[in-house]
Amino acid sequence: MVRPPILSLPEELVLEVMKDVDRPLKLSAVCSSWRRSALRYPPLWTTIRVHDLNVFTAVPHAQTFAARAMSLPLKVHRTGIDNDADRIALDIPLRVLDGLLFALFKRFIAFEYTSFVPDGRFTRFVVALFSYPAPILRSFHLHDARKEIVLPKIVPMLDLGTNWPMLRDFRLTGVCMPLHRLHLANLESLYIWIPDECHEQTSHCQLHPDFAHHVIPIVRASPKLRELTVAYEIGMEGGSDALRPADCVRIDEFCKATLRQLHLYGTPVIYPTSSNTLRSPPQLRNLTSLSLLGDITCPGHGRPVLSAVASFLWVLTGAPNLEDLDINEWTEPIYVEDPAALPKVHLGRLTSVLFRDCTPEWCQYIVACLVAPVLRSLILEVLYHNAFNDRRCALFTPTDWKPWAFPSVQSLQIEVIVIALDFNPGPASSFELEQLLRGGVWSNLEELTIRGHGWLCENALEVVIDALCDRNVAPRLRVLRIKRCSFIGGNGYNPPPPKPGRVYRSDVDAAMRLLAMRRDSSTPNIPRLSIEFGRCQHCDWPESAPS
Repeated sequence: MVRPPILSLPEELVLEVMKDVDRPLKLSAVCSSWRRSALRYPPLWTTIRVHDLNVFTAVPHAQTFAARAMSLPLKVHRTGIDNDADRIALDIPLRVLDGLLFALFKRFIAFEYTSFVPDGRFTRFVVALFSYPAPILRSFHLHDARKEIVLPKIVPMLDLGTNWPMLRDFRLTGVCMPLHRLHLANLESLYIWIPDECHEQTSHCQLHPDFAHHVIPIVRASPKLRELTVAYEIGMEGGSDALRPADCVRIDEFCKATLRQLHLYGTPVIYPTSSNTLRSPPQLRNLTSLSLLGDITCPGHGRPVLSAVASFLWVLTGAPNLEDLDINEWTEPIYVEDPAALPKVHLGRLTSVLFRDCTPEWCQYIVACLVAPVLRSLILEVLYHNAFNDRRCALFTPTDWKPWAFPSVQSLQIEVIVIALDFNPGPASSFELEQLLRGGVWSNLEELTIRGHGWLCENALEVVIDALCDRNVAPRLRVLRIKRCSFIGGNGYNPPPPKPGRVYRSDVDAAMRLLAMRRDSSTPNIPRLSIEFGRCQHCDWPESAPS
């Protein structure tokens, strides 16, 4: 009799094939050989997925998996019920499921609960769960409640550091909880995302406005913390206007020496401004990724602080091993009287820099101060507030203090963001692109992307094409992506007059000319260039038409 192939496979391969199967019994029902194989390997049963809506089958399902897994650690994924009527009708069976999970909790290595509604039963379940010992629990996630979890006042401090001594990963996504009543220790990854719905649906969010002060004790009590993400949607959506200075926390309070990733989204922070403090940067030698989002994470918070740029550079100076820098929505105006006096920051491992929805001043001051010999990707998504900024900044024009010398950059993306349908930046900044390409150092640039509604006019596109026709400009360029508008500019848009005798080419003609000029038999090392002309999707807006 021929031995079934499945029984001759090594255990590692069987586990790899079946590891993501929700119900191994269903798969093993295909044939008896698969069934016997599934029953032979307890690790197939260590991931238990239950849905509260199917509570009558979820209980025996969890019991079967737990029994087959024998004494192995369990990973449990639980999904809640959004519908109020179903949740009320199934209240008693859900209590039975709660009791089963309590009984198995000491075997949990990971627990995740998503899409729940923080009603009375759920709150009692969470409070009880926090009180149960879980000696091997390493990961605990609560996701997508979009409301506040208000613990009873009689509940004391929840000592998770003692009850869950092995906990390494703690996540609250879309959940608002009283963080000041949680004691966490030995964490390596902390992820907190507080939704704005809790502030809208209750008279006052239990964490607002001093949200940051609730997070700091957890950070201080976690000596092994490596990844920290703190997101506050109220702060992302203009909530900084109602904040007082006392509601903010100094950014170095978040800067632990053990951190590898620091992401602050809408988190109210302030930066040091005294010269004595700026001489001693934070010790962030392990930090590899820094991401900041919202004006509330920006130095100065809209108040003119002369040392605002220097304060941010102070943070970067303390992170010499930084690899990724991501700055989003810094829209407050800033001006440095003597930018040449700004200190240079040496980041020998920095490979990626992204500015999204930032004013050109912030982009130019920070980029000009970076000394990044291995930088590979540079993305600039720029917000121009008014024509005055457009004329004054000259973001893309190389200068002595802003040379735009990045010989290691392989991918450059420039985009001007639409901030109002009745205003678009004037054309002057788009004409700076020629100076950027000719005056900067782009010896390893392979991909260039340029787009911006109402910004890249025909005149500017012509000078970009003219610059790239010079084979000494970006000699390794392989891909050129350009999106220009069928309608150029907003109300009151007055492009500069064309050069006398210039005939504007179609996209195809411009591409053919560029390809012909860059192709040279005497320079065989020039790579083949791929050109992509795309249509600006914003030109389809009815409001975009000129008045």
